[in-house]
Amino acid sequence: MAMPDPQVRSLATSPAQQERPDTDRHAIPVLAGSTSYALSEARGKKEGLDLKPQDGRYFYGVIAAAMLIGPCLNFTGVNPIRALVFASVFNGVAAVPLIWMIERIAADRRTMGTPGAAGCPGPS
Repeated sequence: MAMPDPQVRSLATSPAQQERPDTDRHAIPVLAGSTSYALSEARGKKEGLDLKPQDGRYFYGVIAAAMLIGPCLNFTGVNPIRALVFASVFNGVAAVPLIWMIERIAADRRTMGTPGAAGCPGPS
């Protein structure tokens, strides 16, 4: 990829981006890795980059699938900004009932037990 004229480049990017123009490419493996950890934990599968590929097939499979699906979205016509806004709004709406359920569970003594039981510190 050819870099544009330095004067044009200085208008379009910050000084930090001029020095490291490819830093945005690190987002793909980071997002794939975090997705893999979340899905592996949710499904009770082994997770971790310290696993050998044959021991962590699900974990590494999710990473591979996410890294293939992400770039393929460029060819589907999906507007990435709209997708980001949709995901943010969805997470904001979903957070309200989830936090409410977590608070209800935490307040239930039958679920949480009595304060100070089983080595848990009680109220100070």
